[in-house]
Amino acid sequence: MPLLANGKIDRMALRLPDNTRPELKDTDIEPRTQVEELLVQIWGEVLNIDGVGIRENFFELGGHSLLAIQIISRVREVFDKDVPLSALFDAPTVAGLAATIEKTISGRSSDLPPVVRRRRPLNGAVPLSKNQEHLWHLSQIMPGTHFFNIPYIYRLSGNLNVEALEQTVTEIVQRHETLRTVFDVVCGEPMQVIYEVTDIHLAGHDLRNTEPDIIAGRAAAVMLEERKYPFQLATGPLFRVALVRLTETETLLLITMHHIVSDYWSMQIFCRELALIYGQIVCGKPLEFTKPAPQFADYAYWERKMLVTGAFDKSLDFWRRQLVPPLTIIGFRKRREASMDANFLTSRRSFEFDEHLVAAVKAFAKVEKCTTSMVFLAALNILLFGETGHTDVRIGLLMANRGNLHMAGTMGHFMNTVVIRTRLAPDMTCHQLLYRVRASVLAADAHQELPFEYLASALEEQDRINRASLFQVLVMYRYSTAQPYESAGLHFAPIVIPQPDTDAEVMIMTHDLVLDMRETSTKLTGSVNFSLASGSEIVNSLAGRLTIILRQIIAGELHKKIGAVADMQLRNRG
Repeated sequence: MPLLANGKIDRMALRLPDNTRPELKDTDIEPRTQVEELLVQIWGEVLNIDGVGIRENFFELGGHSLLAIQIISRVREVFDKDVPLSALFDAPTVAGLAATIEKTISGRSSDLPPVVRRRRPLNGAVPLSKNQEHLWHLSQIMPGTHFFNIPYIYRLSGNLNVEALEQTVTEIVQRHETLRTVFDVVCGEPMQVIYEVTDIHLAGHDLRNTEPDIIAGRAAAVMLEERKYPFQLATGPLFRVALVRLTETETLLLITMHHIVSDYWSMQIFCRELALIYGQIVCGKPLEFTKPAPQFADYAYWERKMLVTGAFDKSLDFWRRQLVPPLTIIGFRKRREASMDANFLTSRRSFEFDEHLVAAVKAFAKVEKCTTSMVFLAALNILLFGETGHTDVRIGLLMANRGNLHMAGTMGHFMNTVVIRTRLAPDMTCHQLLYRVRASVLAADAHQELPFEYLASALEEQDRINRASLFQVLVMYRYSTAQPYESAGLHFAPIVIPQPDTDAEVMIMTHDLVLDMRETSTKLTGSVNFSLASGSEIVNSLAGRLTIILRQIIAGELHKKIGAVADMQLRNRG
């Protein structure tokens, strides 16, 4: 505290209070689940703080018993569950309280066992996770493709120390086994084979002497080449980092990984560690990071053990109840029948929603105790209902599947698919639909640990349910947490370059529509890949029709029947 000469506090010198705080140091501060996202909203409103971390202690943030009562009161209202006040005192973090709520929603009497470190076999071969197995089999259908590449781009501004950056990448590869893993057949079975780390040398593209009027085109060509260059699963490596030198002080950092060893949460971990470790190496400081205790291979062992011991049985029972037949196929124009075959001829369209609409949707979601993704899913339900006439709408939703807090800082292919099933009726109000979607998402969120590939196989083998009938629309809704970093005089800034629209290209696609949505603090952008066998009518006007529906939902017209809203957006198809 600033003091006066007499030892008293100099109140005039005190910084004005606001709702900002020093930068958080945890590597997994973002909400991992819908429950945690809603809790972050509640804590932020009660404590008047932005960006609450899921591991931060409620009482260390300024919470006290009166505010704790407000928190629990809102929790009971939002989740419609009798959560005791003691739950916040026993677990005074977002992550801890979320675990209690999720256990209440799922009906589990105890937590799942933690993932623990296991001894590696001498040959370094460990089993694949169930979802990795599915990706591996897909890659065998069309070997040498780029369909599973995850690209990421950073702009580095300042004096880049290339040697330090190479040391940084080497250190990250040492920390995360998944970055030194390949996939080969061992004794007739696909296995993960983990190798020791070797020094990393970054590929370089020097454009510093290129003419200014063509440098952008050259850089774009390099980015496209890096994005589309295929990986070899059996030989690896399954990630690459390349530099594009634009000027002496401007460089593009291109990061590409195969989805079988990574997901978008993992890419955030990689980029965050890249900036932080680089700064420590350049400044000659000892590395402050400890190696993640459980690695993804440990998770794969844990998953198999949970399946064998029946720890996932409650989740399996839940999904069987959720997906009870009949499961009719949504009739998208030309494609009327269930098919087990992947579609290979696809098209892509990108779109962006108006910033004022996005801000209004976010404000509306807070008032209605929902997340923005829930509001979007409700709007998508109305669009699909109007397009197909189906009152049983099932949407596949990709979730982070990072429920085990010890795995939040570990890279790997954790992402899992859940099915959001909503039964609609033309006379249902938008308000009723929104809360039906909300309940479905929260229930799915609490049961997201069951591997979707295991569920699909179990439904096929035991219940005779065709997996193609589970859902025809897949949504990935990402909250983009990428942010600029300052590290040892170097500015790391993420760059989002949307994929270009295409009229026809060959791509593995087992669903009619795949929507990739990205929400930032001010924007909501997306792209939709769709099978040409389904027809393009629904896609060409998709953004405009969703805009109409969203405006209807948030314009204080929640009493309006969804049948009327669906008819209105259909009239605006053109």
